[in-house]
Amino acid sequence: MKNLKKTRRNNNKHNKKQKGGILLKMEASKAFDFFVNNSEIELFTNIGSYGIILQATLNKNVESPYEMFGPNDFKDFKQPVKYILIKLVSLNPDKDEEEEEEWYLEGKSKQTDSTDNFIKEVNVQTDIFFKTMEYLQPLCPAPVFSEIMTDKSKMENFLITLKNNTSEQKTKKIFDEMIENIDLRSIPSLGVFGMEIAGGYYTMHNYYNICKTKNEVAHYESCEQMAKLQILNLALKTGYSQNDFHRSNLLVNPNYEGFYKDLKGKVLIIDFGLASKLSSDNLNQIRENYQKENYSEALKTFETLKRSDGAIIKEYPTYYGWVYNNAESFTRRDKLQRRSDSEYDEKMHELLEKEEEATDERIKYFDEKHQLEPDKYPLLPLSNAIKNSFFQGMITGGKKKKNRRTRRRR
Repeated sequence: MKNLKKTRRNNNKHNKKQKGGILLKMEASKAFDFFVNNSEIELFTNIGSYGIILQATLNKNVESPYEMFGPNDFKDFKQPVKYILIKLVSLNPDKDEEEEEEWYLEGKSKQTDSTDNFIKEVNVQTDIFFKTMEYLQPLCPAPVFSEIMTDKSKMENFLITLKNNTSEQKTKKIFDEMIENIDLRSIPSLGVFGMEIAGGYYTMHNYYNICKTKNEVAHYESCEQMAKLQILNLALKTGYSQNDFHRSNLLVNPNYEGFYKDLKGKVLIIDFGLASKLSSDNLNQIRENYQKENYSEALKTFETLKRSDGAIIKEYPTYYGWVYNNAESFTRRDKLQRRSDSEYDEKMHELLEKEEEATDERIKYFDEKHQLEPDKYPLLPLSNAIKNSFFQGMITGGKKKKNRRTRRRR
């Protein structure tokens, strides 16, 4: 088994700090490089407007430089990270917001984003992760690394490394095309954003196509209701609207256990480049309808919003209308039957009940483990002190509080 002893020996000062919700065994850039160099790279999605998302799967018998702070099914508290997503974005630090700079990949036009927008995306996702990880089920993947590459040689060498670590001819061709765009200066600089992900995730778009091919769309329909609830949770817990909730920006793991009681499935949100804070009026409207269990009505608030680039969400019903039950959105999901708002509300209410039950079980589990190993297992919800001072290895849990097995409903 490959080990990290040499790197650890030279980076002891980094061993105690956690970055982005992931326990690091070395400095962040070295951990990322180690993971990439010892992984199989494959294309995850090429639907994004500014770039692509890759999945890196750590090779067998290689010790991961990351450990997850949080469980899949909470049977084990610390688990090695075996997968990360890598988002690559074309950036121009001198871009005028009015400019439409284009480059091409697989014959499709893509845009070049501003450096400020990329920095905002990384910061927003980090903010959301920490604000929603209190019960060890954050709404988005944990950021593990980000960098803006401006040196042409460095960009090309990085893409060559990725290319050398993929066996997919299609993906190799994509890297060749990106290198060509760098040579032409169509990609002036490259934003690289790494984030932890468990295995078994698909974009909602891809999972629908899988279910459609197999003639099995019932669970996909349930996953859409999970995704709607995550969009509401994002608003209520953080004040953000993701604003670009087409189905390739929602990830679903149809076989995930532990997020809902006795039901498989979990949804994560990615791509916060167009996110914005909700106004107090919009947030109150969402909250009031949510408390009345009028979830579909709460989701209709998102139809009225503008993305951070000024685009109006209701002008793109085929992309975003699935969130607020717009009839046009079903042209992209032709195997689904459009149901009434009340039917969707009933399903979302059932999901919320199952989420509450699973969360209470998780709290009970960590309470019991904390009694046996108080320095390893923290109490839930996580305190701010724990969030802000994670340690590689042992995690201080603090003093046990009483009456933690039930929670106020949202």
